[in-house]
Amino acid sequence: MSQLRLVKQIVYAFILILLILLIGFGLFSLFKPTEPIQTSTASPVKPLIVENSYLISQGILDYDVLVTVRNPNVDYGASEFEYELKFSDIQGNPIKTVKEKSYILPGQRKYLIFSAFRPQSEVSNVQVEINQVVWSKLKSFVEPSALFFVKQQNLRKEGSLFILDAVISNISNFDFDTVNIVVRLEGSGVDPVAVGVRREDTFISKTDRSARLVWTKDFGQPITGITIETYTNVFKNDNFLRDKGGEIEKFQQFF
Repeated sequence: MSQLRLVKQIVYAFILILLILLIGFGLFSLFKPTEPIQTSTASPVKPLIVENSYLISQGILDYDVLVTVRNPNVDYGASEFEYELKFSDIQGNPIKTVKEKSYILPGQRKYLIFSAFRPQSEVSNVQVEINQVVWSKLKSFVEPSALFFVKQQNLRKEGSLFILDAVISNISNFDFDTVNIVVRLEGSGVDPVAVGVRREDTFISKTDRSARLVWTKDFGQPITGITIETYTNVFKNDNFLRDKGGEIEKFQQFF
């Protein structure tokens, strides 16, 4: 009897151990970490678009560059982006690469001007490449057209000079430390015949500012169109000179 009892105890112990092992394996299978699943999610931000670029000769080995950049995003602006201007000769040989920085608002189409490029050899082409972009998502934001308005513009010729006088109105509720006035002159063809940029400091809300740009080159054709744009960097806090009733904070609400 004692021997039979011992056999039964061994069998019970074996069954118990087997149950413990099965339960442990089941728990391990249930709670063990799973392998990560690789998923690809598209970025909500679309890249900036270089719509066109123009190399404008101002004389012998003297060039201006006009680049049009568009931001297709309606919620995201770029507080800073870096771009390269790659100049080459008629054979495609590189002459020089220039790095510049700028900013752009959501949905904005912006002119970038690089003036007075004077290389050692003749330039035939310029390519533009945007390399780095610092995005900022805005909760609320004022359209650029709600900031400035071109009140007057008059282009005239005096001797060998072409003079553009313009009056820009700051129709916003913000006082700005610095604004840039960008001008594009169009002739009989598709390409612009001249560009210009002028910096204005301390542009007070609800005031007008007179700006004059002068060109010494004879365009050789009648000017058929004038485009004037005014830009200011709303991503920099120190560009706002005064806060009127908290509107600066409202303008610069970021996610």
